[in-house]
Amino acid sequence: MEAKINALITLLDDTDAEVVAVVSQELMQLGTAVVPTLQDIVETHANPLVQERLAQIIDDIQFEVLLTDFKVWLKSPNHDLFYVAMAIVRYQYPNVDEVEMRNKLETMRIEAWVRLNPDDAPENKVAVVNEILFGKYHFSGNAQQYYDSDNSFLNKVIETRRGNPVSLCVIYMIIAQKLGMSVFGVNLPEHFVLAYLNEAPENVKLPIEERPILFYINPFNNGIVFKEKEITQFLSIINAKPEKKYYQCCNNILIANRIVNNLIRTYQTKNELHKVNHLQQIQELMQAYL
Repeated sequence: MEAKINALITLLDDTDAEVVAVVSQELMQLGTAVVPTLQDIVETHANPLVQERLAQIIDDIQFEVLLTDFKVWLKSPNHDLFYVAMAIVRYQYPNVDEVEMRNKLETMRIEAWVRLNPDDAPENKVAVVNEILFGKYHFSGNAQQYYDSDNSFLNKVIETRRGNPVSLCVIYMIIAQKLGMSVFGVNLPEHFVLAYLNEAPENVKLPIEERPILFYINPFNNGIVFKEKEITQFLSIINAKPEKKYYQCCNNILIANRIVNNLIRTYQTKNELHKVNHLQQIQELMQAYL
């Protein structure tokens, strides 16, 4: 296998586009197993053109995996948030240890669970989760490097304890929902927050978009709790029309779309148009489900 890879790579600096296309396709057919080897070669190869073409091949291999994962996820009944967040992570970090990420979230959940009283008021439950995430683990919004792509990758946010509004909300949601809390995302323009839904029995069977909201939570600002009027004020500040959808919870497909859109904006800024093209295809795939 190694000899075949090396032989193919010697042709990657060919001036004939057809030759490069054939070589690229041959390497892609080897699948994800060759990605670590290709990454090592990218870091050490002397020819910048070969490095660039290899980096694109790696992106193409990982994109095929991402595309498959999204197709499976979109057809699944519950649109698990952790699953899709890790699918997005693997596009950039294919060797991520998913079990380790799940265990780290589970550790934080357990630490909150032992402090929770099932009969606590929702505000008190939020205070416990806030104490764990922002008090003990010091998660916070990465305002200084807001557009860093790592702010959108769950593994890096867990590692650095820094993220953007969406990624911090995803972590908060995963933990809170596993604790039985009715916490869901709210897809604001230029921001993302959470809502705690009224858990009265007559409300539980309603779609999340129709369930009454007790209050909102802003994980980008240490989990501060606020009311509907603050959303209205925020929309006024950014000159956005106060549409009904900005006060309601959204589904996980919209959350995934928001993560992908954030990454597209970042890669556009960095002129990584190959990745932009890939993620735009993922967005197009999601449009039929939005």
